[in-house]
Amino acid sequence: MRRRLTNMALLTGAALLNAFFLMEVLGITGAFQAAPVLPALSGPYSGEDSRWFLIFLIACADIQFAWAFIIRIIHPFRRLVRLFMWFGLALSLHCFSLVDLHSRGEYIPLFVLSGILLGYTGVVIGFNLTNRKTSSAAAAIMLLPGAAILCASIALPSGPEGAYVLRALGAYLVLCSFFATGSLAVSTLTARNGYLVRRNAAITACMALGFLLPALLFALRLCARMDVPRALSPALMLIVPLFVGNRLLESNFFNVAPRAARGAAMTALNAVIAIAGAAGLYYLMTVSAFSAKMLMHSAAFAFGMIILLNVGFMANDRLRSALGGGRDRYAESLQTIAELVSSPTELSAKLERIFSEVSSVAGIPQPRLILFEDRRDGFPPELARFAERLAGESALFRFFTESPETILRYTLIRNDAVEDGVHRFMAERDALIAVPLIREREVRGALLAGDKTGGVFFGGEEVGYLQTVSLQLHQLIENDRLFSDYITRRSFERELDIASAIQERLFPERAPEKRGLSIHYYNRPYIKVTGDYYDFITIDRNRTALVIADVSGHGLSASMILSMTSSIINAMLMEKKTIERAVEEVNHFLTRRYNGVDLITLFVGVYDKATRELVYINAGHCAPVLIRAGKRELSTLEGRSKILGADPEAVYSSSRFALARGDELVLYTDGLVELYDERTGEQFCENTLLEVVSRAREAGMDEKIRMIMEKAEGFGGAIHDDITVIGIRVL
Repeated sequence: MRRRLTNMALLTGAALLNAFFLMEVLGITGAFQAAPVLPALSGPYSGEDSRWFLIFLIACADIQFAWAFIIRIIHPFRRLVRLFMWFGLALSLHCFSLVDLHSRGEYIPLFVLSGILLGYTGVVIGFNLTNRKTSSAAAAIMLLPGAAILCASIALPSGPEGAYVLRALGAYLVLCSFFATGSLAVSTLTARNGYLVRRNAAITACMALGFLLPALLFALRLCARMDVPRALSPALMLIVPLFVGNRLLESNFFNVAPRAARGAAMTALNAVIAIAGAAGLYYLMTVSAFSAKMLMHSAAFAFGMIILLNVGFMANDRLRSALGGGRDRYAESLQTIAELVSSPTELSAKLERIFSEVSSVAGIPQPRLILFEDRRDGFPPELARFAERLAGESALFRFFTESPETILRYTLIRNDAVEDGVHRFMAERDALIAVPLIREREVRGALLAGDKTGGVFFGGEEVGYLQTVSLQLHQLIENDRLFSDYITRRSFERELDIASAIQERLFPERAPEKRGLSIHYYNRPYIKVTGDYYDFITIDRNRTALVIADVSGHGLSASMILSMTSSIINAMLMEKKTIERAVEEVNHFLTRRYNGVDLITLFVGVYDKATRELVYINAGHCAPVLIRAGKRELSTLEGRSKILGADPEAVYSSSRFALARGDELVLYTDGLVELYDERTGEQFCENTLLEVVSRAREAGMDEKIRMIMEKAEGFGGAIHDDITVIGIRVL
C-alpha cells in the first residue's frame, strides 16, 4: 500500500512538473525569454531554437524519470536499484530545473537543491558500490557545503552576481562526481573478482560519461566561459538510463562474449560481401558498350556473388552450431538427469550421480540445494552433503521472496542487511551463484554453485541449465519424501490394525444377559483405535459394573491409556474393591505413576439387580440421561467429581440412585454432543440429545440409539472424535 501511494505521488509530481514547464516554454505563463540574463549561460540558441532546446530538456527529464520509475516497479527491493532510482529522479528534477534556468535566465533554489541531491546521491552510490558505509562525518562533509550553497541561492539575487552561486554549485557537482567515479575506479582496479570488475567497470564508465563529464562541462562553461553547446550536458546525462538501465542493475553480468564474437564475425563477413558486390556493380556500370567481355564479367560477378553468399550462410551455420553446442550438451545432460530421477536407485546414489553430472557439464564444484522449509529435522548424513533446509526467516529466503532472480555473491551490496546476510551465507558455503527454485510462482529454495573452472564467466545457458536442474532435484527429494511418508503411513496403519485388534479384546463381545438389565450399545472410533472405553463387568451373582470413559485425544497414545484403565478397573472390581478405590487407583496411575498429560472422564456404576440400586461415580463425564417409567419428563443423574489425571489429591465419593422396572439410562461420550456444522451453524448438544430421546420415548432402546446416531450422522464431516452410546433398560 505504501509503495502504491509513493508511485502515485511520483507520477502526479512528474505530470505537474511537465505541465508547468511546458506552459512556461510555450509562453502561456509569460515567463519564457528568448535570451538568458546570466552571461555565463549565453549560447548560440535564441528565439525558436531556444524554445526547441527547452523542449529537449523536458524530454530528457521525462526519460530520466521514466527510467527511474520503471526500475522501481521491476526491482523495488534491491539496494543498488534503489540507489540508481534516486539518482535518476535527481537527474530528472535537475533537467526540469534547467528549463527554468534557461527560460527565465535566472536560477531558483529548486535548481540548486536538485544539484545538491544529485551530487549527494552520486557519492552515496560510490560508497555503497565499494561496500563502505556512509558515516555521519562523510554525510556532514557532503551536505554542509551543499546547505551553504542552497542558503546563498536564496539570499543572493539571481542576476550576474548570482553566477557565483552557480559556480559554487558546479564545483560541488564536480567534486561529488569525481569522488563517486574515482572511488569506483579504484575499487575496480583493486578488485580480484572478474564479475565485480565487469560490474564496476561498466558503472564507472557510465558514471564518468553521464555524471562527471556533464558536471565538468557545466563548471567549465560557468567558470572558464568556454563555448560549450548547451544541449551537450543533458544529452550526456542520458547515458545513465540508456546504458546502465536494467542490464546493469540486474547485477548478473553473464558471459555474452560468444554471441558478441559471432555477431562481430558475421558483421565483418557481410561487410566484405557488400563491398565486393558494390565494387562489382560499379565496374559493370562503368562498361559503356554491350559486348561478350561484359557478359563474361557479368556471369563471373553473378557466380562470385553466389559463392560469397553461400560462404556467408555456411559461416553463419557453423557459428550458430558452435554457439549452440553448449545448449545441446545441456539438453543431453538434462535428459540423463531425468532418467536418473526416475530410476529405482536409492536417493543418496541418485544425488551422487546427478551432482557429478552437473559438476562435469557446467564446469563447477559440487552444487548445493537449499530448500525453504520450516522443519526442525534435517537431512540424514548421507543427504546432508547435497542439500539442507533453511527456515522462512533466513536472509536468503527474504531476498528471493522480494527479488526472485539469479544472484552473484560479489555483486551484492554489503551495506544492506538482507544482502549482507545472503553474502555471508553464500561465502560460508563457497558459493558464487544462487539460482532460485520457483514452482507454481512460489520460491521453494535455491541451488548454490561455486565459481567455474578456469575463470570462465557464467553464461545464460548455464543459468537456465541450473534452474532446470534445481527443479528436478526438488521433485526428486519431494517424491522420495512422499514415498517415505507413504511407507510410514502404511507402517502406522499396520500398527493401528494391530492396536485395534488388541483393543477389541478389551471390550465386551456382547452385552451381559440375565443381570436384570437390557443393554444396547454403539461405538464409532474416529480412527481405527478409539479413546472411548466401555465395559460391563460381572462382579458377583447380583452386581454388574457399567463403565464408560473418554481418554483425551485419540490414536495410539489414547489406546495405551485406555488399556491401562481397563486393566486397573477390572482388577480392582474383581477383587471386590469399592468403586471409590478403583477410581482413586486410576487417578493415582495417571498423576503419579504415569506422570503424563492425559486426562480421563469416567462414569462407573454398580447395579444390584436384587435391590435395583445403582451406586455410581461420575468423574467429570457427561451426565447420563434418565428416563423414568411412567413419567414424561427427562432428567440426568446428578453428582460429578473431578476429572481423572488432573489432581493427585482428589477424593472420589459415590452416589446412590434407586431405579424401578422400566427405567432407562442413556450413557454417552462427549464426541456426540460436541458436533458443530460450520455450513449450517447447527450444533448437536445435550438439548439435541434430549429432544431425540424424547421423540423416541416409546421406542425400544436399540431404536433410540439408532435415531440418536442417525441425527449425529447428519453432521458428516463435523465428526472429529470417538463416539460411544450405551442404552440400559431395567427389567
